[in-house]
Amino acid sequence: MLLPVLAAEIPSRENGGVGADGRTVTWKLKQGVKWHDGTPFTADDVIFNWRFATNPETAAITSGAYLGMKLEKVDSHTVRVVFDQPTPFWPRTYSLVLLIPKHIFEPYIGAKSREAPQNFRPVGTGPYRIVDFRPGDMVRGELNPNYHMANRPHFDTVEIKGGGDAPSAARAVLQTGEFDYAWNLQVEDELLRKMEAGGKGRVITSPGGSLEFIELNYTDPNTEIEGERAHAKSRHPLWQHAQVRQAMALLVDRASIQQHIYGRGGVATANVITNPERFRSPNTRVEFSVEKANAVLDAADPHALDCFEHG
Repeated sequence: MLLPVLAAEIPSRENGGVGADGRTVTWKLKQGVKWHDGTPFTADDVIFNWRFATNPETAAITSGAYLGMKLEKVDSHTVRVVFDQPTPFWPRTYSLVLLIPKHIFEPYIGAKSREAPQNFRPVGTGPYRIVDFRPGDMVRGELNPNYHMANRPHFDTVEIKGGGDAPSAARAVLQTGEFDYAWNLQVEDELLRKMEAGGKGRVITSPGGSLEFIELNYTDPNTEIEGERAHAKSRHPLWQHAQVRQAMALLVDRASIQQHIYGRGGVATANVITNPERFRSPNTRVEFSVEKANAVLDAADPHALDCFEHG
């Protein structure tokens, strides 16, 4: 909302669309879009963002979005993406990156990108233009009179509070009523229920497709190979043994994690793909059992068990 995204029509054969060889896609940009300062948004802005992000000295976090491609200007509102190889899934990350205006940031391409004054005074194409921005604290926006969609947005102003911690954010909505909305609250459900009892707000959950999980480092962080610790060629003294990994899987009490930490905000699952429901496998199972974990280790290679006990 605070920075612009690529305002594009879905390509089709009629407006250029996907090339027959699968290596190009043509985007028709929406006409009439303007930056918050009134400057028209054009293909030059899109091309500039590609140049800006792929300049190594810029050190942009969006540089990876443009890997394996180059962008070409066709006309003022048409951009062609040329992939290095046939690309069946062509609406990739590059079409979702947050864009910055060429007329403001062009003098700061490369190593000077950190010096751009507008880094702290964002200019986008969204429904709200920024009137106050305090990093790590607060951002305030007012209606953008040049917004390209009719009858939007629906609020005169918006104020977003940053910093602090998750319980404070929950308290500001559920207890004090200072703010209207808080998102993705990583707060124990028991505490959320106590806050809800105040009657100022309520928690709404919406099942999503993302998940959190524990990963075991199969490499050894204590051994240096080719100048690197945890090198791909190394093996962790504990986790290299399948029986030890199986035991650890049996020792993760997912139900308790859900009950005492996530509550309504996170349902324990055996699947990596959880939603939409039609893609969720009914055949996968997880189990918490100290007894079975001990049995796995008892039957394991003695060296693996020794590593587990003394590692």
